[in-house]
Amino acid sequence: MRRRPVSVTEFAGYKRRADELLSEVEQDAVIDLVAAVGLWLAAAWGAVIWLTAVASMLALEIFFPQVFGASLLFVALEGALLALYLWLALKSAQEHPL
Repeated sequence: MRRRPVSVTEFAGYKRRADELLSEVEQDAVIDLVAAVGLWLAAAWGAVIWLTAVASMLALEIFFPQVFGASLLFVALEGALLALYLWLALKSAQEHPL
């Protein structure tokens, strides 16, 4: 089987897509690390950073499936975790009013 040469436009498209994916992976790595430290310290900002991370991952997965792959299982799992957290936060707020 003979391989065909890759054109310059095909390579440029791949390189651009790889850079987009790499920048998202780097952002998720940093934001997840910061959220993990905040949640481990039980700081209020940790939950806010985690919610931001989940919302950004869900938005990217839903609106850009051609870049990050269309994984309905991932979207359902992240959505369920987000809903569970919000439900637990509301229950906690009802038990401990200000």
